[in-house]
Amino acid sequence: MPFRFFQVPAYGDDAENALNQFLEQNRIVQIDREFVGAAQGGGHWAFCVEYLADPARTESEPTKPKPGTRRPALDYREVLDSETFAVFAKLRQIRKQLADAEGVPPYSVANNGQLSGMATNRVATEADLRAIAGFGETRLAKYGADLLKWRDLP
Repeated sequence: MPFRFFQVPAYGDDAENALNQFLEQNRIVQIDREFVGAAQGGGHWAFCVEYLADPARTESEPTKPKPGTRRPALDYREVLDSETFAVFAKLRQIRKQLADAEGVPPYSVANNGQLSGMATNRVATEADLRAIAGFGETRLAKYGADLLKWRDLP
C-alpha cells in the first residue's frame, strides 16, 4: 500500500488544507502522527498516511463523494495480511464484548481504524495503545487492559 507524508507547521500556516483534501479524497488505512518540536517554539506535525491506491484515477483527479453518499466500507481482509487480520478479529471480538456490556456502539470503544493500528503494531503495553491516534487516557483507563488481552484469545 502506498504512503503519503505531510508536514503541517504548528503556527501560522494553511498547510493542513492539503492534508485534509487528501484525506477526504482517499480511502485511508492508517495515520501516524508526531509533533516535531523546535528550540524556538516553532515545530510542526509530521503525518504518515497509509491509503488504498485506486488504479482508476490519479491524485490530480479528485473523487470527493457526492453530498449524502457514503464511501464504501473498507474491507480489512483486503488491507491486512492474514496474521494481522486474525489479531484485528480478536480485537473486534473484545470490542464487541465491551460495547455490549456498556450498552454503547462498538465504535465508541474503538473504531476500525484504531483496531487496525493496534493489530498492525501488535499492541502489548499501555504505551503502545497511547500511540494509537484517538486513544487517549480516558479510553486507555476504561478499555486498555481488556484490549491488551487479545493475546490470551485462541
